[in-house]
Amino acid sequence: MSDPHIHLLLTRHSKDEVYAIIRESFKVPITDAHIEAGLDASVTLNATQLAGLVQGQERFCTRCGWCCENCTPVDVTKSDLKAIAKHLKTPYKKLKKRLRLRRIKDVAQAYKMKAAPCTFYDKGKGCTVYPVRPNTCRLYPLGMPAINAHLGKKVEIANTCGAVEEMFRMLVVAHISMTLAVEAGVMPDFNNPENIEQLRAQMGIQIPDLKTVINQKLDPRRP
Repeated sequence: MSDPHIHLLLTRHSKDEVYAIIRESFKVPITDAHIEAGLDASVTLNATQLAGLVQGQERFCTRCGWCCENCTPVDVTKSDLKAIAKHLKTPYKKLKKRLRLRRIKDVAQAYKMKAAPCTFYDKGKGCTVYPVRPNTCRLYPLGMPAINAHLGKKVEIANTCGAVEEMFRMLVVAHISMTLAVEAGVMPDFNNPENIEQLRAQMGIQIPDLKTVINQKLDPRRP
């Protein structure tokens, strides 16, 4: 997102379209105030919240191939290339030559693939190396934003990824659902930190740790 004060959904759709999208998720009437509060609550996310989204981001991926065609050239490491070569049953040096790699300055054993869209993307089949895809791809779309948020760096989130849009829609819907439950008296007010800590203790909820989440996303077969 270029402006952190504008909700990601509003960078893809008009205000009326966003409100209609959110209302479609509910069987009961909701007000504009409910939607505005939901948008405000999820317009800026901290590292912990982003880590939670990274943990489940693959469930929202439709394998549309947008990132394969547009988020290129892809950064790859030597271990990425060796895993791909083994998967394709191709000699490592032959694969490296075919990809016309460009070394990334000041980063050991890291390269950019010159081809765009990605060499391994097939419009009919999708990613042809998906089981061993580069770790850069495994982290997309929210892995690097979460890492940057953790490091205190500027966070840029791709507003062109359908999975990201669906995750942010889910966040708004979840906030509104909790608000409706609080209003109906069936759920405590989670704006009160004491209520949140009490619920975590009762249910054994663990806050996702960013390092753990990122390591789970990376290919464990690679160093």
